[in-house]
Amino acid sequence: GVSRPLGANMRGMGSRSDRAGAILGQRAAVGMMTPSDFPMLLANVASAVLLRGYEGVNLTFGQISREVSVPDFKEVSRVRMGGAPELEKVKDTGEYTLGSFDEAGEKYKIEKFGKRLAISRETILNDDLDTMGRIPMAMGRKAAELENKLVYSILLKNPNMADGQALFSAAHKNMVTAGLDENGLEAALLKLREQKGLAGERIRVTPRNLVCSPRRERVARKLLVLSTNPTTTDETNPYQGIVGVVVEMDLLDLDDPLAYFLMADPQATDMIEFAYLEGHRQPYIEWQTGFEIDGLQMKVRHEIGAKAIDHVGMVMVTP
Repeated sequence: GVSRPLGANMRGMGSRSDRAGAILGQRAAVGMMTPSDFPMLLANVASAVLLRGYEGVNLTFGQISREVSVPDFKEVSRVRMGGAPELEKVKDTGEYTLGSFDEAGEKYKIEKFGKRLAISRETILNDDLDTMGRIPMAMGRKAAELENKLVYSILLKNPNMADGQALFSAAHKNMVTAGLDENGLEAALLKLREQKGLAGERIRVTPRNLVCSPRRERVARKLLVLSTNPTTTDETNPYQGIVGVVVEMDLLDLDDPLAYFLMADPQATDMIEFAYLEGHRQPYIEWQTGFEIDGLQMKVRHEIGAKAIDHVGMVMVTP
């Protein structure tokens, strides 16, 4: 088999028919190719097509998670550190008191995902629908959607953290019962800003996004837009522009699709971590000619993982 990482340069790629021509060469010549010629041709071109599908999906998980790389498949430990100790006054000739950090930890590891597909010689020769071009494109999209799905599954499943409590729970003080209106947003903002560190210290969490399913998009956007020509104080919108709106289709699978989340900046606050295998950020494609049957087999592999590192920085709001 022939493997290619998805680092191919996509610039200059032509139309779909051009790509199909590049993939197939001259169909009449397929029967004259050696077993190694065709997979080599496919590995060079299909990798680029797969990458185009992978990068062409409009995803939102990067707005609520932080991306990292890990060196292998071993369990990763992420230390959650409490606030630094307070500075205390030191008297003349006095000693400095010894401080310490409180800490807790979460563990996870990346996993291997993949799929193998078989394509017959008849399909290759009769490729009037550009199957050979569309299959890598579709698999690239699936790899991208998997990343999104892994991150949002954390919000959907509300898993237990290392302390034995659910990510969103009364114990973590990051749940609110309210609607999607000024009062509800006020309650969610207050709950987010009241969050404390491991030692019970005040922390400064800045809200970044209101995350919701498409069922809440209209109300969310209307709530956060600039008021039109307000004439009185009551007509002004105190929350205009305070956070962005992230609309995610995967959240339609919430037990209550009318629920929404208020979340901080994932680059400034430990919340959800998305990890990939170092040196393999993108999915990997491999082609192999068949021996028992005439045709080709394609294998796509992607090695990724996601984990909630801290409950701070997130608030779930349910009606």
